Amino acid sequence: MAWQIGIDEAGYGPNLGPFVMTLTAAEMPQREAEADLWQLLQDAVRRAGDPMDDRLLVADSKQVHIAGRGLERLEANTLPFLLLQQSEWSWPLSLEKVWRRLVLTPWSERTACPWAKSDLWLPLGKRLCEETVRSAVKGLDRAMRCAGVACITFRCMVVMPQQFNLLAQSRGTKAAVSEWAASRLLRFLSRWLPQSAEKVLLCADKQGGRHHYGDFLQQAFNDRFVTTVAEQPEASRYRLVMGTSVWEAVFQPRAESASFMVALASMLSKYLREVLMDEFNAFWQAHVANLRPTAGYPLDARRFLADIESARQRLRIPQQILWRER
Repeated sequence: MAWQIGIDEAGYGPNLGPFVMTLTAAEMPQREAEADLWQLLQDAVRRAGDPMDDRLLVADSKQVHIAGRGLERLEANTLPFLLLQQSEWSWPLSLEKVWRRLVLTPWSERTACPWAKSDLWLPLGKRLCEETVRSAVKGLDRAMRCAGVACITFRCMVVMPQQFNLLAQSRGTKAAVSEWAASRLLRFLSRWLPQSAEKVLLCADKQGGRHHYGDFLQQAFNDRFVTTVAEQPEASRYRLVMGTSVWEAVFQPRAESASFMVALASMLSKYLREVLMDEFNAFWQAHVANLRPTAGYPLDARRFLADIESARQRLRIPQQILWRER
């Protein structure tokens, strides 16, 4: 069998809320190793430019989630992939169960935040019904079986603001946070994937215009020999060799448009961040009358921080556990 892997993130730019990075993995027949999964699973999924219908939309999260219009569209297209992992999960979904199964960050790091509830229940949108989501899961499962796709799974890293600050300060740049999260996901992947896997294609977006990833890959996959194929603006390509097993990695701009797995990683990262931001906003709105929620991006984040300042001091919540300095 072959594997397609995608990595993407959400929340790199904001000053409030977590940074989330997700790794997605699909196991598929060797003959379909480089197949377009949008095409392979077309009975169940569609691209952003396709005609609107009942299929799941898999695209860059910015094309799926429209700010200010609620989470239901993102939830409707993301939750079926969550339920695909554990079909016996009860409805509504327990965030704690999802987290403990699919998030590498310890659950205790979330519950240590003053605004964290003991658990959250998904979906947050009230109009999304279980029947609709489970029907989408069945359609997705059917399409995967027909295409020979054995599984689609994922793992996430969630970096809370205090940890974000520590990482950025220790290395002098917030790019270190992204690299740190990615390295942990890739080390998990290195342990989790069968070493006998003959074909693995890893795809990710380029980080900040950077073109060189060889050293980073060598550290993450220290049992393989990493060779550079090309390092150019349009793509940086590498081979990861161990015996007769040769894996490939490509970093390219706008990878979410080229790779189904990167697009799915974008959606899952965005959804988890939005769920946690909803919880964050609800906590502060309970303590500050008429407080407008925030998405956490710089200009509005400063407005929000000023609005909650009196409550923050009254509750004795240190600013460094909620405000990201970079």
